[in-house]
Amino acid sequence: MSLDYKFSAKTVIGDGRTTMQLLDAIKEWIKSLNDKDVPHFIQDELVVLFLTCLDNNIDVTKNSIIAFYKLRKEAPDIFDGRIVCNEDIILALNTMTMIMIPTRTSSNDVILLFKLNDSNYKNFDAISTMKLCFMLMDLTYHGSPPNGLILLVDTEMFGFKHMARLKMDALKKFFTFLQEALPLKLTGFHFLNSNFVLRTLWSMVKVFIKDDVLLKFFLHEPDPKQEQLFKYIPRECLPREYGGDLPGITILQDLTVRKLKANQEFWNKEEALRKEFSLILM
Repeated sequence: MSLDYKFSAKTVIGDGRTTMQLLDAIKEWIKSLNDKDVPHFIQDELVVLFLTCLDNNIDVTKNSIIAFYKLRKEAPDIFDGRIVCNEDIILALNTMTMIMIPTRTSSNDVILLFKLNDSNYKNFDAISTMKLCFMLMDLTYHGSPPNGLILLVDTEMFGFKHMARLKMDALKKFFTFLQEALPLKLTGFHFLNSNFVLRTLWSMVKVFIKDDVLLKFFLHEPDPKQEQLFKYIPRECLPREYGGDLPGITILQDLTVRKLKANQEFWNKEEALRKEFSLILM
C-alpha cells in the first residue's frame, strides 16, 4: 500500500530541487534506523518533500523525519481519525473558514487562510481545528510540492472565551510540529486584524517558537485597505474580502471542502500505514 501523491520523486529530482544521491542516502539511513516510531520504508515522494523544504540538509532532514512520526504518534487526537465526514471535522468547517488559496505566489508559495465565522465560543473546538489545519497542509504538497507555506489567520472574531478553550499542551504540539516535523518550509505566518486578545495569546505561545522562526510571524492591525498585507501577499492570491482578485471566501471554502472530500483515501492510507508499522513491532 502506498500514498497516492500527484507528483513523482523523479519529477522533483528532474527539476533540480534535490538529487537521487540524497534520496538514496536517506533511504539507506531509514533502513538501518532502529527507531520504534519510524517505519523501515518511507515513500520516495515524502522523502523528497523533506529534502526540498530543508534545503537538502541531510542531518536536518533525518531529524525532521523522526519528529514527523514521533509527534504524530504522540498526538492521535490531532493526527488520527482524519475523516472529512466525521462530526469533529464538520464542526471545524462550520465554525471556521478554512481555505487553500488556489493561486500560488510567484515564488511558488502556497497560502492557507483561516478565519472564525461563528462568534459563539461554545462551538469552537481547538483540537478539531488543528486536525483540519494539518489536513489542509497535507493537501498543499499532495499535488505539487510548493517552495513554501504561508499561513493567514484572521483573528477579527477571536475573543477571550475562545482563548479559554485553547489547551496550551495542544498548542505546543501544534507549533512544535510546524517547526520541526512539517515537510513544508514555513515562509510566513500572518495574524490579520490583530486585537488585544490575540496579543495576549501571542505573549504566551511565542515561547514555543524558535528565534529564527519568530522572524516569520507578523501581527497586522485592522486595515480595511490591507496595505500592510499587500507588502507580503499579492492581490492575485487573496479573496475579494481582503482586497484581492480571487472570488469570495464562500466560493473558495466550497472548493477547499471538495478537495478535502476528494482526497479522503489519502488520510485513510496514511493512518493505516502508520498503524501497520506499530502492529509489526508488537
